[in-house]
Amino acid sequence: MNKKVLILIPLVAAIIAGYWFWKQSQTAPGYYGLPVVACIDTTEPIVQNFSFRLKISINGQDVPLDSNIGHDPGQCLRSIHTNDSSGVVLVQSNNQNIYTLKDFFNVWHKNFTSAELMGYVSGNGHKISVSVNGASVNTTEQTPIHANDSIEVVYR
Repeated sequence: MNKKVLILIPLVAAIIAGYWFWKQSQTAPGYYGLPVVACIDTTEPIVQNFSFRLKISINGQDVPLDSNIGHDPGQCLRSIHTNDSSGVVLVQSNNQNIYTLKDFFNVWHKNFTSAELMGYVSGNGHKISVSVNGASVNTTEQTPIHANDSIEVVYR
């Protein structure tokens, strides 16, 4: 084989693979982002230390939280994390950032926007709603997280 063919084969393969991954990101319900919430730096002081309660319901069925959200094995413990599946989410942070529901879902590696909740898409009679301490809000994924909040995310 000549040199041009040897160079062209991996290039074509890379283009095909890139297209496949792009196409999957457009159609698959999986999560393809990266957590943007920092790891807790154990050498620095914790300046935020609180919890909130999160309840998720899809078509009338409660969705339990994973018991180890934010525990990145071999890497770190994220500033937003869970230690059990009770619905209590902990925020322990070295900064004063105001975190949002989107931040939590990013750490969990789950999709959440005003149009999608974990693969369930709004429209065709379905909608996503968020309430904080019993009051409906329209901030969806941008809903800020505060100490002792009780947040409910519902897809119906």
